[in-house]
Formats: sequence, C-alpha cells, structure tokens
Amino acid sequence: MEYSDVSREELYDQVWQAPMTKVAQQYGVSSSYLARVCTQLNVPRPERGHWSKLAAGHKVSVPTLPSATPDHDLIWCRSGAMDPTKNVVEPKPLKSCKRRASRKKSMPGNSIHPLIRGARDMFLKGRETGNGYLKPYKWNLVDIITSSQQLDNALKIVNTVFLEFERRGWEARLEASNKQFHRPQVDDRPQGGKDRYDVNHWSPGRSTLVYLGSVAICQWPFILTHLWPIKLTHLS
Repeated sequence: MEYSDVSREELYDQVWQAPMTKVAQQYGVSSSYLARVCTQLNVPRPERGHWSKLAAGHKVSVPTLPSATPDHDLIWCRSGAMDPTKNVVEPKPLKSCKRRASRKKSMPGNSIHPLIRGARDMFLKGRETGNGYLKPYKWNLVDIITSSQQLDNALKIVNTVFLEFERRGWEARLEASNKQFHRPQVDDRPQGGKDRYDVNHWSPGRSTLVYLGSVAICQWPFILTHLWPIKLTHLS
C-alpha cells in the first residue's frame, strides 16, 4: 500500500466528492479516523445526511476551505515520518496601517488572561522538583518556571504582559495538538555557563504561543527565581 502524503486541499476535494466511508476505504482507514484527520487539517466535512439530501435533489451548501493557520497541519502524513518543512504556514504580509489605531481598548487593571486563570491552583496542586521549582499538576499549562514563594509574582507579571498583547491585538494561547514548536532548554543561571546534567525543570505539553497575525511565535519560558525589584513599564 502506498503511503504518500495528502494535502489539506486534496482531502477537502475528496470528502466533498464522495462519502467519508468510501474515501476512508480508499486509504485503508476507518471513517472516524478520517474525520479526526480532517479536524487536524481544519478541513470541513459534510454533515450527517448530506449525501441523502443531495440524492433527493435538495440543494446543499459546500463551505469553502478555510485559510491555513499555524494551529493545524497542512499535510496528512500517512507514513508517520513527518517532514516539518511541509507544515510551515507562509505568513501573510502585514497591512500598512497605524499600529496605535488598530489597538484594542485597554482592559481593566484586575483582568485575568485566560492562560493565567486557574493556573495558580494547578501549580500548587503539583509538587516541587529537586531544585525547588514547581511542577504543576496539569501538563498543558502556561510556560512558567517558578518556586511556590514567587508563584504569585510570576503569574502577575505574565498576566500583565499577556493583557498587553491582547490590547495590541496579539493573541496569546497554547499551541494546538500538532506540536510543531519546540522551545529551547531552560538555563536558570543568570550568567549561564557550560552544559549541565540532571536539571529537573518541568516543560509543558504544549508551547505557549503569541500570534501576530498569521505568524506564531513560541514564548521563551518565563523564569522567576528570586524577588527582584521589578517595575512593569508600558510597552511602546
């Protein structure tokens, strides 16, 4: 059996030309599996009863294929050996406009960003690693490395930064399940140094991303180890 890759455009054409069961049979998979592939590639598929309505002469609508985003795969890799270069979404050019005019209204000072909401309980519900950092109970969580003593300070700082992102129209959220992003290994030493072993830092199951239009940027993990005199200034 040939295991050639299938693009989202190809899959879109196929699932709207024949029932899912027939398309799935062509690839040697179940219709439920193919439905999950469509979800992973953000390919709309016919609703239940679509082909019966079509056979009865009823008019049915066919949605257009949405534009590709960093949240979804571009290719169904049937061999299992994904080439990362095939899943790169080309960023769209930014429109020439005044940035300040496109900013959102300021949020109330006591607002909590969705990535921060509930994060404190998940961190405290976890355990401490051998070097004193918290390993949260939940794996898919905002990318923060901190101790229990500095947890509130860390969450407050990151929340302020994320709210500023949102005010500018930049969305901060967790990576989708396709896991295309990888953050570098964390070195919490202020001056860095040579490679070291057995460093017990936690890492999230999904990276924290900031979206600037069609460009997704992987957040460098935020580390707070000591109580420094930090002053948050307005981002220009």
